[in-house]
Amino acid sequence: MTSASTMDDTEEPEETLTSLEFQLLKETRLNAPFRAAFEHSPVGFALLSVDGYFLEVNPALERLLGFTRTEFLATKLERLTHPEDRRIDDLEHQAVLDGQIEHYQVEKRYLRKGGGVVHALLNMSLIRSETNEPAYFVAQLVDLSAQKRLLDDLKRANEELQNFAGVISHDLKAPLRGIYTMLQWLRDDYASQLTPEGRELIDKLMQRSQHMDAMINAILEYARLGSPSDDRTDIDLNTLVHDVIEMVVPLTRFDVHLAPLPHLYANPFRMQQIFQNLIENAVKFNDKDRGLIRIGAERAGSMWRFWVQDNGPGIAESQRERIFDLFHKHHASNAISGSGLGLAIVKRIVEAEGGQIGVTSGRLTTFTFTPPAERPHESAVRG
Repeated sequence: MTSASTMDDTEEPEETLTSLEFQLLKETRLNAPFRAAFEHSPVGFALLSVDGYFLEVNPALERLLGFTRTEFLATKLERLTHPEDRRIDDLEHQAVLDGQIEHYQVEKRYLRKGGGVVHALLNMSLIRSETNEPAYFVAQLVDLSAQKRLLDDLKRANEELQNFAGVISHDLKAPLRGIYTMLQWLRDDYASQLTPEGRELIDKLMQRSQHMDAMINAILEYARLGSPSDDRTDIDLNTLVHDVIEMVVPLTRFDVHLAPLPHLYANPFRMQQIFQNLIENAVKFNDKDRGLIRIGAERAGSMWRFWVQDNGPGIAESQRERIFDLFHKHHASNAISGSGLGLAIVKRIVEAEGGQIGVTSGRLTTFTFTPPAERPHESAVRG
């Protein structure tokens, strides 16, 4: 592992600050409120000369990287940056100096004294003089190490969950297929010897085995939805939802009102899963002679708010939180088939993409969900 146990003495800091830097630094040090905030902040702060040398650091930065103030003042921020990350923000840094942007932020790795790497979010701002000349930088380093460890743990847990689900799926589906096949043989080869009650029992067993197969597939699918998808593209949701409607809605029994929908930068398969599960849910549980389904969207800040409404029997208030739980059914399981995972899958997809889902129920039952409306930001966010 790369270590920064000692400072690099191949370069020496400038012996004297420019008169402008000295005056600004002197004014800063005499500013008591600023000094108090600087010293007591839990976030690492530093003042840097235009060419990158440390002019001042706070105790939080000393604790974060393990160097003393004296050691900091003898080097540059660049020397404490992980070698692979030193060039990450070159364009943003130059853009600040050129006056194109006021500040930027970027994730970088820094070398800790004695060895080790610290993941941090660097916020860099340029302070200018009264004549608009670059004077010094204010750098803020927010420790991301705990978040990185948590994300790594979650990634490992998700991979283990997917592996476990795959093994369970394989180990359960193989004997299940055998049971289904033997039931088919029994029904077909001994048809003349079976009573009507016997044939009915075999048909029910075959239906139960198909239902279990569907549940195993749903569990495997659910396990694969633990993180945001990278396979994104611009989607015309009008086309996608229209195709879903044609696939799952019996239009002879339902009226469908589809309002204009936006284009969305998302994973097409996951968006299809969301709409298909919600629309299938509206069809499956509808108890009216003539069903009604309404689908639409509206902009809500940085998100889109979509809704799928139906005129089915509604959902009791006591059930509205539980319907998104694994295997929960708010209708009798014998009356309506299904794995009980459809809404849980929808919730997992929406939340993995940073959105929320909810339901209200009155004259119409309305499911709403909010995926992000815009493309994700780049790693470096300009001011």
